[in-house]
Amino acid sequence: MCSHDPFRSTDVAVLEGPLGIPVWRRRGQPRELLDLEADCEWLAAFYDAAAGLRDVPTDELFAVHAGVSAWSAGQHLFHVCLANELALRNVRLIADGTSSFVVERPEVGLVGALVLPVGAMPRGLGTPPRAVTPPARSNPAIVWDTFDSNQSELRAVRDDLPRIARARGGVRHADLGVLGAGHWIRFAGIHGWHHLAIAEEILAAG
Repeated sequence: MCSHDPFRSTDVAVLEGPLGIPVWRRRGQPRELLDLEADCEWLAAFYDAAAGLRDVPTDELFAVHAGVSAWSAGQHLFHVCLANELALRNVRLIADGTSSFVVERPEVGLVGALVLPVGAMPRGLGTPPRAVTPPARSNPAIVWDTFDSNQSELRAVRDDLPRIARARGGVRHADLGVLGAGHWIRFAGIHGWHHLAIAEEILAAG
């Protein structure tokens, strides 16, 4: 039985989310959409909690328990790191306003309008793009290097929040629509806590 506990179960609630689908929601999560500082703090708290996975033996972290998920806990972590790398990059692109990926203004789609204000997402929402799909044999060193890089980029974003808050453009997310900088920060937190909850369930099954 795995003894690792990245967060106490009392810190997480299972709520009835959009369309009546049960979703995870972290207690203490910011409720006001586009409160950039609060959402950055919530995302930083995710990384603080996920850092506890470093204490899990590598073979256990990357063991698949098909009854819970087709991915191991380590693959879920790597997926989040890859996705958040892109999310935080998009925040910077929007603030710079010079990339061809940036459109004039955000236009959140139906799924985004359901997920972002609630601050949680159901399992199985969309298929991850190939760029953020973890390989079957993930290299632990690369996973943790990417994790550390995420944290460095988040610190850079927090240092640049006044400029980011003034940005009015958006970058498209495949499932959620065209997201502004604040939407991308909120999504990174939602996505991180969502997969950390699944990782915890996988480790508990070990």
